[in-house]
Amino acid sequence: MSCPFKGRGKPWWKKDANSAHATLRAPGERAIAQSKNWHVIRRVRCCPHRTR
Repeated sequence: MSCPFKGRGKPWWKKDANSAHATLRAPGERAIAQSKNWHVIRRVRCCPHRTR
């Protein structure tokens, strides 16, 4: 996957490419954000002995 195009005044094809990039990236970003809100996963990440 490539990086999105930066800057202002982009042609339409760069805007379309950025939109496609955001569409593919969004579900993964949401999944990571939701997993950070799960208390069990937070406890597992900090110390495996506290999962009991």
